[in-house]
Amino acid sequence: MTMEDRSGVPEETLDPEDWQAFRQLAHRMVDDALTYLETVRERPAWQPVPEAVQRRFREPLPAGPQGAEQAYQDFLEQILPYPLGNIHPRFWGWVIGTGSPLSTMAEMLAAAMNPNVAGPEQGANYVEAQVLDWCKEMLGFPAQASGVLVSGGSMANLLGLAVARSKRAGFDNVYPLESDPFADVIDEVRPLPADTVIGKTTFSPFPGTRIDAMLREKGISTLAFTGLATSQCVETTARDASDRDYHIIHIEDAQADYDEMSHTSSLYSSQGVCGGYITNTGDYIEAGMPALQRDGA
Repeated sequence: MTMEDRSGVPEETLDPEDWQAFRQLAHRMVDDALTYLETVRERPAWQPVPEAVQRRFREPLPAGPQGAEQAYQDFLEQILPYPLGNIHPRFWGWVIGTGSPLSTMAEMLAAAMNPNVAGPEQGANYVEAQVLDWCKEMLGFPAQASGVLVSGGSMANLLGLAVARSKRAGFDNVYPLESDPFADVIDEVRPLPADTVIGKTTFSPFPGTRIDAMLREKGISTLAFTGLATSQCVETTARDASDRDYHIIHIEDAQADYDEMSHTSSLYSSQGVCGGYITNTGDYIEAGMPALQRDGA
């Protein structure tokens, strides 16, 4: 679908051409899905896919669109009648979850938001952190334990095996917990007693901590960035800070990354997106650390 933006320039969009018609189709989809779940006991747990239907999935690439209505009709006729059967009460063929009507709606809502919880601050980040905290509490894990939500049991098994193998092989944890000896700080950069130390569990410290409130309470509006890795924690935090109207200063020789290209690309990407100023340690100190003088950053 092509629309025009405020300047009159054509804009390509994936929005429906007729929102009302699409809304009616969406309501039908929801109703059909709930009826499908409600009447599951009236159907066999499984049935084979007929050869005629299989042939439909060997057709060549279509040359043009068929529209949402036809795509949904194809789903009703060629896919929905032939499930694995794991949502059926009489399914005992495999250890697979059955789902629930509420989880069906939750998946729809999650798909509508389509979040990427790597950052920056958003509601989904807090949901993930809370679920992990609840899991730690249920299992008796320490509060500082880490965790990750994955797509299912198989992925969890593979991830658990990978962690166990790495631990057995003696590989260092790239992101150690605060209690891990690898998380210790060398004396040259160890925080002073008067320094503020904030623990974080995401690339950026803004989600899930009081850092934004603490900075604003002190009247700080400019942040000078050091640390590692430039393209990960540093850049994510800079983007988060820029979205909150902080001014960004990058001390390029006080940051590091896994390779020089990642370091440089991240700096200039951040400069373009966040309007960050790039300098080095010598020039920053020689200039009297202007951010510190201006507003206490």
